[in-house]
Amino acid sequence: MSILVFNNGYLTEVPSGGDKHLLSLLPMWAGHSAVTVMLPSYAAPLVGDGPKVSSYPANPPRYLPQLVLGYLYRTFRGLGVASRTPASLVFSSPGLFDLLPALWHRRRHGSRVGVFLFHIPSPGKLEGRWMHRWVAGVAHRLSLRWLASADCIFVGNSEVFRELAERGFDRQRLTIQPPAVDPEAILSATPEPGPQVLFIGRLVAQKGVYDLIDVAGQLDLSFGLIGDGELRGELKKRIREEKLEERVQLFGGLPEARVYGLLLGCRCLILPSYQEGYALVVAEALIAGKPAVAYELPHYREIFGEALVTVPAGDTLALAEAVAAAVQQSAAPPWDSSRHAPTPRRAAEDCLAALQEPPRTPATPRQSAHHE
Repeated sequence: MSILVFNNGYLTEVPSGGDKHLLSLLPMWAGHSAVTVMLPSYAAPLVGDGPKVSSYPANPPRYLPQLVLGYLYRTFRGLGVASRTPASLVFSSPGLFDLLPALWHRRRHGSRVGVFLFHIPSPGKLEGRWMHRWVAGVAHRLSLRWLASADCIFVGNSEVFRELAERGFDRQRLTIQPPAVDPEAILSATPEPGPQVLFIGRLVAQKGVYDLIDVAGQLDLSFGLIGDGELRGELKKRIREEKLEERVQLFGGLPEARVYGLLLGCRCLILPSYQEGYALVVAEALIAGKPAVAYELPHYREIFGEALVTVPAGDTLALAEAVAAAVQQSAAPPWDSSRHAPTPRRAAEDCLAALQEPPRTPATPRQSAHHE
């Protein structure tokens, strides 16, 4: 069996939760199948040994013309790879630069196509300036139109399943597949003393990073932000203006081992996101035994139960109070990760089984083999 993976969606050198999920599956598949993955050159070192990498020179897009031209460039490169690379199964992100080559591959080679979709952005909450949002909105609408023809669509939770079903998607093609988490990689890291409160994610508005700075100003605690994004410069300016340099540190992107080391060494994770597909970092924090505090989102209770402390979105005072209480806890509340955070090996097996399985009409949302 041969597998082709399109994962061109890296907009920074730091992988998103969806990117991390797909990267974790590659070595599992490569253990028994020929795997080719296409991604930009600056993301290629994250793949490791096993899969064949089809990369191309590129830099993370910073400006709108670079973003648009980069999307077109990635799409045409993907179409070229799709034309000359036979495979029986194809996996992709929902981005047009991945989805179009994946669907073209099916047309040309007769493969089955599986797409990972962990959340559906609200039209009014797309990232970036107005022109960025307009371009992203057009791409998003086109992506949803073509996404419906994929053989299998892997969604992270029942909320996304329900929304796609309400949009008219064929329920036979939808499978709930939570992203993979590797407890061994987290717990084997060397704890590193660092900030008491940690944020891990892209530095963009939808992640609530401005709210995070407000919280830092209310508490006599040290904060660390791991990640990169378009707001890095503005955050540095605001930290300086509010005289928080000694209490708020911007780490930028870090190797996974160091991220987990700082996570094991902190007292609490904060995630004030206004949109999340799953919140992989919350799962990682709970596995590490660290309390996590976030804004309430519809799917959190289904996944994390009472283990995640939530407050109303936008209430920075309540968020600060919850963080202050969390850092006093000795450990996170118990959470059954085996139910909602499969290991990479189990997730890889489930995805292969779902994509190879003939579609069927479920009475309830169809779930991966091990997910209950």
